[in-house]
Amino acid sequence: MQRSRVELGCPDCGHHRVGVFYEDAVQRFGARLEQGTDALVEALEQLERSNVEREIERFSPALDRNQLTAEDF
Repeated sequence: MQRSRVELGCPDCGHHRVGVFYEDAVQRFGARLEQGTDALVEALEQLERSNVEREIERFSPALDRNQLTAEDF
């Protein structure tokens, strides 16, 4: 069974570790990492949508009452 040398690092604390792992373990780790990345991207997209929706909710009434001027942009 093939093994790979992998360096793991924590971006928060700076801890690094180098190890040799079997290929199936590396593939499982890669899959979990991808799942985590997908979850973070989805959470960010939801947060961005929520922020835009709140901006629209505040912007629309001002637009309806002609309270916006060129200086607002």
